Amino acid sequence: MTKSLVGIAVLLSICISQIACNVTPRNSTVDPYAPRNYTINLDLPPKQRWAELIPDYKHNIQVFRDYMLNLLGVNPFYLNFIPFSFARSYDSEFAEEIKAIAELAGISYNEGYVMNFVYEFTAIKACTSIVMRTEGGRIIHGRNLDFGFGEYLANLSSVVTFHKNGKPLYQANVIAGYAGHASGLKFGKFGITMNERDTASMWDNLGSYFLHRSSPSAYLIRKVLEKADNFDEAVKMLSETRLIAPTYFIVSGTQPHEGVVITRGANEVRNMSWLSENDPDWFIVHTNYDRDQPDAPNDLRRVPAEQRLAATQHKNVSEQTLMDVVFSKHPTLNIRTILTAIFSAETNYYNTTMWY
Repeated sequence: MTKSLVGIAVLLSICISQIACNVTPRNSTVDPYAPRNYTINLDLPPKQRWAELIPDYKHNIQVFRDYMLNLLGVNPFYLNFIPFSFARSYDSEFAEEIKAIAELAGISYNEGYVMNFVYEFTAIKACTSIVMRTEGGRIIHGRNLDFGFGEYLANLSSVVTFHKNGKPLYQANVIAGYAGHASGLKFGKFGITMNERDTASMWDNLGSYFLHRSSPSAYLIRKVLEKADNFDEAVKMLSETRLIAPTYFIVSGTQPHEGVVITRGANEVRNMSWLSENDPDWFIVHTNYDRDQPDAPNDLRRVPAEQRLAATQHKNVSEQTLMDVVFSKHPTLNIRTILTAIFSAETNYYNTTMWY
């Protein structure tokens, strides 16, 4: 256990030092494009369900693995601090999934394991999520995924439709090698995005994992998309499941009032901000700061987004409005923006635009 704690602490301290908030304008010459699409059957064992997607990204997963090892400056041997038996005792399904992905990708189990804690290992104030209600009452949900390692993560990105019992269950943005999701839509039910909340120390996060069998935030989103049957059940699971690291969960539904930002600590809900209680009450914009706290003076993402939406005629808003007015404009779109995802649970619309 001590070896595991020390090993993770070293990785955390190095990774955190490499990533900081950055809303520099995007200067890429890459034209926006659509990601690849896949279908995954959750009724199959892990190695079979990932048998098409992971081999397509095998080289890029290994490139990202090499980049991370070089960034950390460590020999792969020193990543072997979590035996498979230990991980399996905590969450057998999660461990088996990572094992299958690692085998298909040609990397070690521990390398795959580390990659699946990239959110918990980093501290970057990034991502913008918006829930918006049209004048007719339809809920639209969107997000810009901002993160470090943009080129690497873009080369691992796809959109996957997950099937269960022979039927499409949900759709999500998937980073190859990563078992969780940062955004997803359960067809006809609800949508979820998560934004980083940096309020705990790395030792708090380690304690949450090792002492309390807590869940990685993105993997919890996946389980909610699989198991929750409606908006209220999704909010309940996202509010009550113990987490490794603090997180903002942004949830949308199919009814005019179903939009909420859940401010999570590891084992508590600090705040729930509802779309219907916002001013104006037809949209809510969230970045990386608690709703009752001011944004950092050098981080100007939220206020311009709110001002642009407020200046828009409510009767004309649509998915394209979110893209044209907010998500494609600086500072919401910035040098760390990897993708934009916009979706609606009522219509099952799901669109992703890649920026790297």
